[in-house]
Amino acid sequence: GLFLDVVEKSSTVVSTLASGVVLSLLGIFIILFASIGFAWWIASATGSVAIGFFAITGFYLALFIFTLVAGKRMIENSIINLIIKKIFYDK
Repeated sequence: GLFLDVVEKSSTVVSTLASGVVLSLLGIFIILFASIGFAWWIASATGSVAIGFFAITGFYLALFIFTLVAGKRMIENSIINLIIKKIFYDK
């Protein structure tokens, strides 16, 4: 019936979001430790820890600004489309 269909669709969306959260957290840790490694590598190449960490910070700041300007709508649309597909098209 309708109730079972709603429960099935809801559980599909929740499980998709939960796995997305777990993968996102793993990705964050990978990026975090890689960034620290690159910052120390730049620091050893330049002789200045500050330059190494500010270079990585500058990269992330540029990425943040680019995402705010150009990518915000694209990211929102991707998430909306994923949820709609999970609700209406997944079997």
